[in-house]
Amino acid sequence: MPVVWTSQSDQLKVGVWILREQEENFLSLSWMIDQQLPAGRRLQQLACRALLKELDPDFPFQSYSLDPHGKPYLTNGYCHFNLSHTSDAVAAVISYDSSVGIDLERINDRVIRVQKKFLNAPELCFIESQDPAHQTSFSTLFWSIKEALYKWWGRGGLDFSRDIQIDPFQGSFPDTLDVRLTLVPQILLKVHCIQLHGNWVTYIHNELPAI
Repeated sequence: MPVVWTSQSDQLKVGVWILREQEENFLSLSWMIDQQLPAGRRLQQLACRALLKELDPDFPFQSYSLDPHGKPYLTNGYCHFNLSHTSDAVAAVISYDSSVGIDLERINDRVIRVQKKFLNAPELCFIESQDPAHQTSFSTLFWSIKEALYKWWGRGGLDFSRDIQIDPFQGSFPDTLDVRLTLVPQILLKVHCIQLHGNWVTYIHNELPAI
């Protein structure tokens, strides 16, 4: 299995896989998904489960479920996990101690056309101050960060522009960025950022605050 990037510790495992296989390569996992899904969606779900198994061979798929907000979880409490995919890649994160969120986004200039819907004024100003050659990548990165944090939050009800604020920073593309939730302003969250094969991968690993 062509896992192209992993980061693993005792409490956290993260992986990204560029998808080259066909559905036939995953016959042993086919019982885990809805066979009525379109072929492309079936392949993405199978690849996500194969990546989970690669990161943790003991992952208890029989306990896989979705909460009312659509966030995946395990009914037996074995771990926290999250998934993301594009048309040709999948990403997964597993934590044994706290909530996680992950997002995988293909760098594409379509995001520029909608960035005013998810970026606040300081973030837009930062994007517009960058070299035009890098604006699409930064805008995709910011979208991915907010998606990852939204998935980590898992409770719905967040406005990307108003409620998720990326702190100012200097320099080029970062390894981590500080992010704040206006709902819990006293908490500073760190989101990890990896640029890989034309994608941004962002993930967060942090205890969920009480509200």
